[in-house]
Amino acid sequence: NEFTRGRQPGGDVVTTVKESMQRAAYAGLSGRRGAVAALEPSTGKILALVSTPSYDPERLSGTGSAVTEAWTRLNAAKSLPMLNRAIRQTYPPGSTFKIVTAAAALDSRVVTDADAPTDTPSPYILPNTRTVLPNEARGCEKASLADAIRVSCNTVMAHLGV
Repeated sequence: NEFTRGRQPGGDVVTTVKESMQRAAYAGLSGRRGAVAALEPSTGKILALVSTPSYDPERLSGTGSAVTEAWTRLNAAKSLPMLNRAIRQTYPPGSTFKIVTAAAALDSRVVTDADAPTDTPSPYILPNTRTVLPNEARGCEKASLADAIRVSCNTVMAHLGV
């Protein structure tokens, strides 16, 4: 191409993001700071990728003082809207693992009604130890699976896992 002054033709860009899932992820975060990454496990396709708070990229298109001011404001904001939390942050696996544990409990029918109370004691002592597993949340004793996911109960997930 350098000799003939030809140009390499552009390729096709195909997105795997599903609009309905993307909208549901934004709605689920409902203005809170956070991220959602939904993947199709069998293929690795990204179905939704959301980071909030976000910003309107149109404010940064073009040149001039308005664009410079928007850039400065966005980068100085305490809420860090320029940070793509979905792909640029790392999170501990604990809460992610709670979803895996919940799915396994439902799949194996250890739990048949996600809204029914569990028989999780509080405090919960890990089996064959004297170690008490703490919760950051309140109300985890006998919490339903749905509530345990909502408030992130370590004890319910550990008890179901056992």
